[in-house]
Order: sequence, then C-alpha cells, then structure tokens
Amino acid sequence: MIKIATLSFPFLTTSSHQKRANWVVALVFLCTIGAADAAISATTTAQMATKALLLDIQFAGERMVAVGERGHILYSDDQGDSWQLAQVPVRATLTALYFVDADTGWATGHEGVLLKTTDAGLNWKQVLDGPQANQLVIGALETVQDDGTYPDPDSLELMLDDAYSFAEEGASRPFLDIQFLDAQRGFALGAYGLFFATYDGGETWIARPLALDNPDLFHLNQLAVIGDQLYIAGEAGTLFVSDDEGDTWDLLDSPYEGTFFGIAPLGADQVLAFGLRGNAYRLDASGEWHPVDTGTDQSLFGALPLAEGGLLLLGNSGLALTLDTQGAVIAQQQTPSKHALLAALQQPQGRLLLAGSRGIESMEAR
Repeated sequence: MIKIATLSFPFLTTSSHQKRANWVVALVFLCTIGAADAAISATTTAQMATKALLLDIQFAGERMVAVGERGHILYSDDQGDSWQLAQVPVRATLTALYFVDADTGWATGHEGVLLKTTDAGLNWKQVLDGPQANQLVIGALETVQDDGTYPDPDSLELMLDDAYSFAEEGASRPFLDIQFLDAQRGFALGAYGLFFATYDGGETWIARPLALDNPDLFHLNQLAVIGDQLYIAGEAGTLFVSDDEGDTWDLLDSPYEGTFFGIAPLGADQVLAFGLRGNAYRLDASGEWHPVDTGTDQSLFGALPLAEGGLLLLGNSGLALTLDTQGAVIAQQQTPSKHALLAALQQPQGRLLLAGSRGIESMEAR
C-alpha cells in the first residue's frame, strides 16, 4: 500500500506555548510499504532509505555516513555506489553528524536524541533523550536561581517557566547540530534555544541555557568552527560568536532579521551566513557585513567548502551555487529532481554527493 507522510524540516518545529508565529515548510513523501515489510531484505531497505529524507552526510575516515528520517543512518564504503543501513536504537528523524575521528562519531535528532558510534557508524547507542535533556535544563536553571546571583531574576523565572512547559510536553525539542573541538570538548544545539556542552568526550552532557543571550529561545540551527572562532547561526537573524572556544558567547549585530540556516568559511578571513529566500551575507575581516547577490529567492540550507577554494551553497529546488572567495556566484546548477538539498560531500575525484529531501544525489563540481 501507499503511505503518505507529511514531514517538516527539524529546524522549523513549533511548540504550543510559543506566542510568536513560526513558518513551517512541509515536505510530502510517498513511500511504498507493503504488507510483506518484514520480508524486505536489508539491501532493499537501504536502497529505499537512499531515496528518503537525508539531512546530513559526513566522512568517517574513508567511509561515508548519512542520517535522516525514521532514524535512518546509512554508510558506504565504495564512494557512494552502494549503501547499507547501520544499527540504530531510535526511529526519530536524525538531523546532523560529526565524527571526532574515523571511528568515533555523534548524531543528533528529534525528540532530544543524541547518539554515539565507536565503530565508524556501523552501530549506534543512545546517550541522551528529550526528557533527560529537559530535566538537565531545569536543573541548570534551578541551580542558578537558588544561588541568587543571576542579575535578572524575573527573566530567569520566565526561562524556568518555559523549561517546565517543555518538560510537560515531553521530547518536543530536536537537536539540530553537533560539533566537537577535539575528542573531549563538544557542543549540541537545537530548537527553542537548546544548548549543551560536554568536556569529557560525551560521557556527560551539561545544559547551558544561560550561555547565550537568547531570552526568546530562538532556534539554534548550526554551529561552525571557523579559524579560531566559533559561530552559531539561528532563527530571526540570530548570530553568536565565541573567541574562547565556547566558554563565552557574544551576540553579533545581525545584517538580517530572517532565519539563518548556516554559517561557513569564505576564503581565508571571511565568513558567510545564509538562510531564507536566498539571503546571504559576507562578514569581512574588519567585522563589517556585506550582502551577497545569490541571484535566487530559494532558501539556502547547507554549505560545503570546496577543495579548490570557494564555497558550495545548497538550497530548495535542487539548487547548488558555487561562490568564489569574495562571495560572487561563479556557477549555478540544479539537480534533475529539483528537490531540496541540505548537505554535501566532495569525493576525492571532485564529484559531489548531495543529501536532501529525496535522499542521495550526485553532481559534478564546477
């Protein structure tokens, strides 16, 4: 039979207690799932998963690993010619990947899921879920409230009220990105201001709800390590920077009030923030923002620094833009499927593997 599932991008999640309006992009997927599901071979299932929503793709050594809807984690040992399904303990949509080394990797997802692998993505275990994450946030805020040193008690009380509401809703907040600075120090962030850190290689995760000046709990979509600085890109023009490896964070003056889905290096000393409706801005070495003419009104969801220099931007309608180191568009491509693109890898021979709303696609780099 045919099952029709309507899914939303994880960074566009809504919550009942939020008063501000949130726009939602819905994708409709048709999946043929018959009564003989149990008899479908692992190979066939993996083939089906390569055509479903995939939100990130990364290298684990020479292996390629991709994550997506229904807890799918796929891996390929032949440069993307064939894919296998990993052993995963959850069915929640998975949103991002990070490999500390060729064997140790992390995945984030809906329902507050954090997963870890120590065998290059073959097997995964869950180390955190949404209810646990909610309780860690509450505990962190109550500790600060009890010591009486927070300069704005009223604001703290409102944040606690939000935290209690999220706990009542259950596993409602997705993690959207994860990054590590080294084998011990890492960060996970997500919807409605979720921000966690680990300093012991993921053995323990610490909620840091007060680390960022984000009282409106805007979504935190991506964290990027660019040179000696860390950047966070988020909803409603939210941009943060850290000059001390994530210990403290400053709110940047934003050039744009719409959502940023990502931030990436552009050349040796510049940064590019990108997001809704083709909007992108270049931050130069002096700290000034400059609008980038992308030539499109399609939303831009992902970026890949290219081996030959420049940056590949990925977006709606199968759009792939190649930018030079000054932010000028030097090539524009579109996949035949014209479905949203979210992440990419560049293979050793230069060819691109793309992950998006219709799974894995390929394209020649220009």
